[in-house]
Amino acid sequence: MKKNDFLIVSPIIKEKRILFIGDFNWISNKDALNWLLEDIWPYLQRQNDIRKQNFKLWIVGRHIPNKVKKLKNESIIFTQDIENAKDAFYKSFVLLAPLRIKGGTNLKILESMACGTPVITTTLGNQGIDAKPDEEILIANTKEEMLNKLLLLSPSQKSVMLKIK
Repeated sequence: MKKNDFLIVSPIIKEKRILFIGDFNWISNKDALNWLLEDIWPYLQRQNDIRKQNFKLWIVGRHIPNKVKKLKNESIIFTQDIENAKDAFYKSFVLLAPLRIKGGTNLKILESMACGTPVITTTLGNQGIDAKPDEEILIANTKEEMLNKLLLLSPSQKSVMLKIK
């Protein structure tokens, strides 16, 4: 699949935020956040294609652990309690939901899709939603796959991906 296989249907945004959102009392969100901060984000930051684009990891949610908030730097930002979660989706380039533990419904994925913000998640994250991979959602189960899916999206546009047949 190439970047040209997708039709861009939403407006350009200025912020290049990669969103992770959740309530961090849930074990599935804690695990995903740990994987993201310990493995995925450092890997993405080492990639020239990502570093050149000056992406920011935006962690939004309730009960963000203090040890995580201490990781704040120029590439990682936090918002503890947001009034309206839709604002986070609209201001983000993509939702990254690297879920490895099943924990209820994945409302964050449905909300992101409803707001027109592309979603990169794992196979587990798509369970119960059953969105069509590479048409309605991007599936990535490793940090390398997440990088490849992120690079599929145009860096200067917020896009809803619709596969062109």
